[in-house]
Amino acid sequence: MGSIVTWTTGVPFYIASGRSTFNCTGPLTNGACTPANNGAQLVGISFADFKKNVGLFKTPGGIFFVNPNLLDLTRDASGKVTTSKLKAGLMTAPAPGTFGDFPVNGLSGPKYFQLDMSVIKRIRITERVRFELKATAINILNHPTFVFPVTSTGGGTNVLNFDSTTFGLVTVQRNTSRQFNFIGQLRF
Repeated sequence: MGSIVTWTTGVPFYIASGRSTFNCTGPLTNGACTPANNGAQLVGISFADFKKNVGLFKTPGGIFFVNPNLLDLTRDASGKVTTSKLKAGLMTAPAPGTFGDFPVNGLSGPKYFQLDMSVIKRIRITERVRFELKATAINILNHPTFVFPVTSTGGGTNVLNFDSTTFGLVTVQRNTSRQFNFIGQLRF
């Protein structure tokens, strides 16, 4: 019998404005300036209050990593959320020539947990021949692990734009559903 347990913290991320407020902040790439994806400016909510509203929120319309009460949601005829935007007045782009005040990597995405198990039974038929029966279970607890949608990555940093049309909406699962595999072998 064997098992593998994978348990990690969530991936760090921050909320960006999606706009550059400086002509050039980073190194030159092929002789051209790369504008920075500047952090968002918090205006209608403090960082501490926003952080309290980050987690997993399961609703009939969808799964969110930001409290749906902070979002303007559009639903289809069946009630499923099609777009989600941060409510107006909570964040904005910083003024030209300034940086936003949203802390880089100040938040963490959903945690990851998965348990895989295997069982093997060896049956001796003769001195040199044996039969092996092995069963493996991937994600035996069928525990879903959700991923927040990343707008861009740069330098190991996950960035979400505050004015994205899927802000706070979880659309991807990091792991697969439970899977069983059975293997029978004759060894000689």
